[in-house]
Amino acid sequence: MKKVLLLADEASSHTQKWADAVKANGFDVRIFSIRSSDKSDLQKASYIQHLSRLKRTISDYKPDLMHAHYATSYGLLAALSGFKPYLISVWGSDIFDFPKRSFFHRQILKYNLRNSKCVVSSSNVMAQEVRKYFSGPIEIIPFGIDLAVFTRVATRKKMLTIGIIKSMEDYYGIEELIRAFKIVRENNSDTELKLLLIGGGTKIEKYKQIVSDLGLNEFVEFRGKISQDLVPAAHNEIDIFVNPSVHESFGVSVLEASACENPVVVTNVGGLKEVVVNNSTGLIVEQGNQNELIKAISYFVENREQIDIFGKRGRKFVSGNYDQSNVRHKIKDLYTSFLKSGKQ
Repeated sequence: MKKVLLLADEASSHTQKWADAVKANGFDVRIFSIRSSDKSDLQKASYIQHLSRLKRTISDYKPDLMHAHYATSYGLLAALSGFKPYLISVWGSDIFDFPKRSFFHRQILKYNLRNSKCVVSSSNVMAQEVRKYFSGPIEIIPFGIDLAVFTRVATRKKMLTIGIIKSMEDYYGIEELIRAFKIVRENNSDTELKLLLIGGGTKIEKYKQIVSDLGLNEFVEFRGKISQDLVPAAHNEIDIFVNPSVHESFGVSVLEASACENPVVVTNVGGLKEVVVNNSTGLIVEQGNQNELIKAISYFVENREQIDIFGKRGRKFVSGNYDQSNVRHKIKDLYTSFLKSGKQ
């Protein structure tokens, strides 16, 4: 059995899903993760402790392939380890933000990518950004959705729930959503509406104060962070999923919402444009245009029959393009091809 060593944040649900997919393809998998207490060291460029531990792991585990998830911290450790072959997956801020900090940061990123056999991206927009720093092969492998888990099981109620499942941070447009909800509710006073905000984050208290100031306490629920196994049920509580991000590398939560037959409203940024078919599975609005956001949400509130119509098209779109089983085949093909090429 071939061995794959993943360098990734083991606490991330995305890491766990990837590891599960690799195991399902018949590979043995081990995750090398930087402990949370050590992460500040990486920001200070103190890699010696982590690199020594990685080299010991490589010596003990003897992997056939190494895959770093995140081009900067884990990518640098992979590059410095001297192990070949290794791949790098870009996640978002590592390719969009990190190289823009300084010339030094750009050179680190280029070094990490240059030594990788291949770069994996979950979206075309990230792949285009990678091309600015890397001339080698790039594979597009999106995050897959388990359609047996993410499905519509609940019947819709008289009250319409508008919701989002994201970290409560400014770059996900939470304040814009709250303010848009206020206007939509005022314009549809004869319709029972609720706003459901699910996710942890550093700005929860800020958003709670905004909700209070707008007189919306009765109509807005902050549920906080939930475990991954509760996410499908949470999507079933929502009727209209709204993701008004300022920037977004992909859009897993949007695909999960579509799989649960919810229409989606998203901004025209990053990978969100790839996971929504405008006017078919959802509505794409200009980022920062509050009037467009209000209009899009209002469309589904005022035309309730479109919720199920868009929702069913959304599930069909996810099934045809992001089914977990198809994504797993892509992962297997990728790993197999590079293992055949040998440690070059």
